[in-house]
Amino acid sequence: APAPAAAPPVAHDIAGIVEPIFDVVGNPARFGHGAGHERLSVFMPAVPPPMAPMHREGEMPAEFVAEHHHYPRPPTVSAYAVAGAVLWGTGLVTLGDRFVAPADCVPGYFHEHFRPGAPPMHPLYAGSLGRPDVRTVVLDHPVAVATHPNLAYGHGLMEVLPRLWLLAVLREFGADIKLALSHTVPEWVKIFARMLHADANILWYDGATERVQAPSIVLPAMLHTDYNFHPAANLMVRDLTHRHPPTASSPKLIYLANANFGEEKLENAAEAEQAMRALGFTVVRPGELTPQQHIPLFAGAKMVVAEYGFALCGTLFCPKGTRVVALNFAAHYLSAIARLRSHRMAYVPAADGRFHHWRLTPELSRTWKVDVPAMRRTVQETIERADAP
Repeated sequence: APAPAAAPPVAHDIAGIVEPIFDVVGNPARFGHGAGHERLSVFMPAVPPPMAPMHREGEMPAEFVAEHHHYPRPPTVSAYAVAGAVLWGTGLVTLGDRFVAPADCVPGYFHEHFRPGAPPMHPLYAGSLGRPDVRTVVLDHPVAVATHPNLAYGHGLMEVLPRLWLLAVLREFGADIKLALSHTVPEWVKIFARMLHADANILWYDGATERVQAPSIVLPAMLHTDYNFHPAANLMVRDLTHRHPPTASSPKLIYLANANFGEEKLENAAEAEQAMRALGFTVVRPGELTPQQHIPLFAGAKMVVAEYGFALCGTLFCPKGTRVVALNFAAHYLSAIARLRSHRMAYVPAADGRFHHWRLTPELSRTWKVDVPAMRRTVQETIERADAP
């Protein structure tokens, strides 16, 4: 995930990643209150669930099929307490002059920003890091961080929401640790935080101008490493969909229009939308909905079709057996969600017959068209198989 453009970068003297040695503890009520670094295991390692093949998998490029099926065994789900750490921005944690970035807490794409010799971080990522006038909030109790600097909605669903949920689980186990949340995070982050945490359990600070020092900073895991989701993420989905269930009028066939806010652009979007309406799909513009509306929308779906983008990450809330048709293929995130939630995936390439993948095919344009008849055919075939295992 590239850093956002514009504004001068912020210089700082912190570089590299430190890997503390954690003492394994078993008492949630005392977690974060010890003199050293601690790790609390919450869910044990899991055997990967079986992965359903993609629709017409034999017609897909080998490298895309490989990404679809790549899934190492999910590790233990843990929370980490780092003694003497400092919290900057919206989720940068440091110990001394290096960053703390466990692979199951901080997405791997951030590591490029942390290496020695890396260019200074963009101010939107750095926040208070590197500011000579930074103010320090000093606490006498542990505090937890569940956010990170890349607060794009799709990444947030996979990388922030699970951490918010796991922190709430820890509280149920007796680890009463407040969530540190910056006033600068997007509104949807605040909404999800308040779904899972009472206001009394949230400590607010200003990530643009303040840093937080505490006896220990607690980092709950994302419930995955490199998007190999632990089955415990299904418990999170069940919890949230029980809080925000679908209604009798929730649409079963959904087409998400304007589903990508990134550089990728579907040129014939209006033609694709018209074709989906003709097939009986309800057209939804996800950018106009709140998180409270997203959850029941996806929870009631039997099939979701959309241009590949942030909005399709909402299929995390779709029930088992949901069919998902993605127009174009930008990364393996959807396949990872499909494995976790037992979805069946279909991918429709661009009209030129290629998948415009931001990483695997960087030479291709990020602007593309979909072959509408091919899209319609794939969707109809998927509808016909909707009741098949």
